[in-house]
Amino acid sequence: MNASKWIKDNKIFFITFGMMMLVSFMYLVKKDIIHYIDNYYYPLYVINYDCGFCSRLLVGSVFSLFFGDTLGTVNLIRILMCVYVFSCLILSIFINNCLKNTKYDTIGVYAFFIVISPVMLAILRFLGTLDLFWFAFVLSSLCLVDKKGWRWLVPLFCVISLGIYELFATTYLPVMAIAVFYQFVKKSNVSNFIYIAVCALVVGAATFYFLIVGDSTMKMTSDLMVEFARGRLDSQGNTFDEYYLRSAFFWELPEVEKYSGFSGYIKYNFDMFTAGDASAIKNNIYFIISNTLSAVPFFCLVVSALKKSKKPLEKFTFLCCLSTFVFMIINLLLSTDTDRFSLHFLLASLLILLFFIKEKDSVFSECHDEIIAKIGKNKAVFAIVGFSIARIVLSGVRF
Repeated sequence: MNASKWIKDNKIFFITFGMMMLVSFMYLVKKDIIHYIDNYYYPLYVINYDCGFCSRLLVGSVFSLFFGDTLGTVNLIRILMCVYVFSCLILSIFINNCLKNTKYDTIGVYAFFIVISPVMLAILRFLGTLDLFWFAFVLSSLCLVDKKGWRWLVPLFCVISLGIYELFATTYLPVMAIAVFYQFVKKSNVSNFIYIAVCALVVGAATFYFLIVGDSTMKMTSDLMVEFARGRLDSQGNTFDEYYLRSAFFWELPEVEKYSGFSGYIKYNFDMFTAGDASAIKNNIYFIISNTLSAVPFFCLVVSALKKSKKPLEKFTFLCCLSTFVFMIINLLLSTDTDRFSLHFLLASLLILLFFIKEKDSVFSECHDEIIAKIGKNKAVFAIVGFSIARIVLSGVRF
C-alpha cells in the first residue's frame, strides 16, 4: 500500500497520538515529575511481598524481581513513561479503528472532542499511581476481546489489575464485563458462552480473594510495612509513615470509637471530605458535578438505546452500562480522592462509548446519531458540557 495513502486512511491515529504527545510534553515541562514521585508515589513500586501479603504490592513484587531494592526514581520514571506512551499509542489505534470508517458529520464535533480532550492530560496525571497500569490493560482488553486467539488474555488482565489495586473492581471491571458479555449478545454460540463462563469464574475468584479473603488473611500489619520500608524509601518521616503506609495500603482509621468497622470508614471519609476549608469542599463538589455533567450525553445515549432495543440480552447490556454511575458513588464512599475517582467515572463512560462505536452496534449507532444531532442543535447543552470538560483538563488538579 502506498505510504501516503496509508497515512491518509489512518489520519485520526496520527492526529490523536500527535495531540497527546504535544500536550504531554507541554505538561511535563511545567511539572517536576521526579520530585512528585520522590515524595509520594515511590513506595508503590519498592514495597513488595517480602514483608507479607497485601493486594496492592503486586507491582513492587514484580519490579523487585528485576531491580531488588535498588530501583531508582529516574529508572522508575523511564518505566512509567514507557507505559504512558504505550497507553496513548493503544488509545490512538483504538480511536482510529473506531472512527476512520465513520462520516465526520455522523460522529459530530462533540463526540470527537469528548473522547480526546479529557484523556490527553488525564492519563498523564496517573503517572506515578497504580492507575496508570489499569488504562493500558483495559484498552488492550477492549482491542482483544473479539480476537479469538487473544481474547483469553482479558480475564488475565482483569486478575492482574485487581492484584494491582482492588478498587479496579468498581472502576473499570464493569467496562470489561460489558465488553465480554457483548460478544455473546452479538453471537450466542457455545464458544462465546464458555468464554463468558471462564471469565466469570476466573475474575469472580480473583475478586473474592483480593477483596475478601486477602484482607482477612493478611500476613502483614502496617507496623511491619513501616519497618520494612525504613531505608528503602526516598520519603521518610513519621507523618509520611502514618498517613501513606497505614492509610493508603491498609485503610486503617484512627483508634476512635466513632470510626469503628466498615461504616466507620465511610464516616471517616465523609468527615475528611467536609472537614476541609470551604474552597476544598467547593472543589470536591465541583469535580463531582462537572464529571457527571460531562457524562450526561453518554447516559442519554444509553437510555435511548435501552428503549429502542428489542432483544432482552441487548436491553440487559445497555442497562449494565448505567452501573458506572452507581460504582462512582461507591468509589467516592471508599476514597477521599474525589477528583481522581470521579474522573474514572467519566473515562469508563468514554471507553464504553468507544467500544460500541467500534462494534458498530445498529441500535447504538442509530441512537448515537440522534443524540449528537440534538446536542448540536441545543447550544446551551453543548456549551455546558464543553465548558465542564475544558475546566477539568485545564484545572491542573491531581487525577
